[in-house]
Amino acid sequence: MNPETFDGSICRSQEPFPEEKGSVLLQIKDENTPLISSERRLQVQYQAVEEGDGALSESGSTEDVTSPRYGSNGQFALFLYGLFSFGQSFAFVDWNPIENSLLFAFPSWSETTISWQSNIALLSSPLVQWPVWILLKKFKLSTVIKYMCMLPLCLTTSIRVIPLLVLNEPENIFTTLVYISSFTIGVVGVIFYSSLSKFSSLYFRSASTTYPTGIAMICSNIGLVFASIIGPFAVHDPIPIINGKKNIQDEIRNYLLLCKFQLKLITMIYSRTI
Repeated sequence: MNPETFDGSICRSQEPFPEEKGSVLLQIKDENTPLISSERRLQVQYQAVEEGDGALSESGSTEDVTSPRYGSNGQFALFLYGLFSFGQSFAFVDWNPIENSLLFAFPSWSETTISWQSNIALLSSPLVQWPVWILLKKFKLSTVIKYMCMLPLCLTTSIRVIPLLVLNEPENIFTTLVYISSFTIGVVGVIFYSSLSKFSSLYFRSASTTYPTGIAMICSNIGLVFASIIGPFAVHDPIPIINGKKNIQDEIRNYLLLCKFQLKLITMIYSRTI
């Protein structure tokens, strides 16, 4: 073993740290060097948390702790997650702003019918919460969002509008499809809130996890506001003397087509990027 030499500086021979996740490389210049200086750099090497996960996974890299851990890749992933938050929130409340028009266009509907759509979405939570935890643990986050959220959400919101396009009396079939889509929307909401902590841990340090949480909730609230604005704009309050039942049904159909287009656009973005 070679003795240490003292010639105004400290020379230390150490075995390098193994290049594994979490390995820390330190460079010590001089005993008189301040603890925080431009000479001293701390680098943290981390490997891919989910290999091949595209935009929603970390890639192995070495970065300065003074720079954001998530980087440009994480910012884009946060953008995608925000779109997901916006879409599921917008789909969840797309009936509330046009309740009066729904009751006029579909005589068999009542306030109970509309409230049960929200109830079905909420009741899905205790039924699917445990399977959702298993899915999030077993599969990549991007896979869960892409194939178990956006794709089913896009399909069900598209199918429910078909009776309004092809049938003269679509009320019964439309009601059934609306209940099915409500359950799907509820499942997607469970996945969203259950996956938030996993997404934050993939891209952000433990001290910064409030940032993605806040952004996701902002996007969710924007979805609520968007539905409240677009709904009354697309579907007018019924005036029996002027508006017939068929006219209001056509406006509701156009509103649902807008919802379908918005969700399909988000799904296409996911399919081409992750």
